Amino acid sequence: MDDFDWSVSMKISYLDQLIKLATCDCLNAYEKAAIFERVEVLCNSIEKELGLQEAPQG
Repeated sequence: MDDFDWSVSMKISYLDQLIKLATCDCLNAYEKAAIFERVEVLCNSIEKELGLQEAPQG
């Protein structure tokens, strides 16, 4: 596994853990919102690394 595959794999693993945590009943709405903000940032990072983000149009 090269560095690229390892990086994406680790990010996806972390994303999986964040989603499991965010859907836990033990957190309040503010804690869940903070986790979902991290999920969004992580998803954007994964998309950028995989070249899936669309170029801005304008």
